[in-house]
Amino acid sequence: MSKQLIDSLTVHRIQPNDVLVLPDDFDRDQLEELSKALHQLKATPCLVVIGGLQQLDESDMNALGWYRK
Repeated sequence: MSKQLIDSLTVHRIQPNDVLVLPDDFDRDQLEELSKALHQLKATPCLVVIGGLQQLDESDMNALGWYRK
């Protein structure tokens, strides 16, 4: 293996309850394949989000009408 290839590798350790944010242009036809891969990694259940993700605090959620019950 070339040093350049090794240097370009990124290791991700996905665990249950992680949130995966995929880009807006993610091919939705590949979701089944992604689901199978996550299952094989024993990384399920995790939340998969396509597109932007924003963290809201309680006051922001209340302003949007998302009230705790």
